[in-house]
Amino acid sequence: MSSELGIYKLKAKMPFTPQEFKIPKYHLSQTLGSAEQEEVAARLIVACQQEGIWCGISIPFLFDQIREDCENYAKNNQDRMNIQARNRKLQMVYERKKSNYKFLCFCTLGLYSLFVQKPVPPNYLAVPEFRGPSSLVYFWGTDKITQGINALGKRGFIEIKRTKEHIDVIFPTKSLLNAVAKYSIK
Repeated sequence: MSSELGIYKLKAKMPFTPQEFKIPKYHLSQTLGSAEQEEVAARLIVACQQEGIWCGISIPFLFDQIREDCENYAKNNQDRMNIQARNRKLQMVYERKKSNYKFLCFCTLGLYSLFVQKPVPPNYLAVPEFRGPSSLVYFWGTDKITQGINALGKRGFIEIKRTKEHIDVIFPTKSLLNAVAKYSIK
């Protein structure tokens, strides 16, 4: 059992292949009893789908993925906020110009409109949709993931093995796959 990337091959025969599951990214709605367990199971199955085989993932690898997702979420959120702020500023400038134009037209009995063009609405940037997976981590932190790993281990849905390098690796079990079989496209 060795890997440089944090992915470890599973030797057990499973009733499904990873590609036979259609799982929303990191979300198994009302399947395992708690959102913590569902997210860990979904992350494990998604990692297996990305590898194309059933495999185990190391806990550090799992938390690296979570950290990367959080960074992407924060960047996406900051980009959205910047675009919204820019659009608000453009709207304020436009409203001010429109108000001044109307006031000057009123004061000059409409003659101002003969010499100055009416303000044109600005070109707003489209605000991108949220593209991140739904995850507990964004709101509750990584403690929930640890709780999910422990609960799945106690219920026998994942197997936790320790490598020679003292790294904990989680592997899916047949009981986990049977529990989430409703997401199978078989």
